[in-house]
Amino acid sequence: MFVDFDRSLREMGVGDLSVGKHVKRMARAFYGRVLSYEAGLASDDTVLAAALARNIFGTVGPSEAVPDRLVAYVRGAVSELHNQPAADLLAGQAWFGNPTATRAERPCSASLEAP
Repeated sequence: MFVDFDRSLREMGVGDLSVGKHVKRMARAFYGRVLSYEAGLASDDTVLAAALARNIFGTVGPSEAVPDRLVAYVRGAVSELHNQPAADLLAGQAWFGNPTATRAERPCSASLEAP
């Protein structure tokens, strides 16, 4: 993934001497988000909602219902991914669920086919 960052920065005209600095900044941001989401998933919905709002919406505040729906979708997608065979995930075949479905409408077992 970070090799693509390097290549993309070079294609955008970033000079050779500063590419490493930009990739390092992008990697720190990526891993910071990973840690934030992991902490949110291990905690209650308010922690996850805060992490998602901070990283997705930034300074633009979402409406009140959006963080709750986003948390429900993320928790459902994580559950779906846990139920899928590792071989399918490694082959790039992942099912994250229907983002518009409510928690009750989501299938219990994972499927690689769209519902």
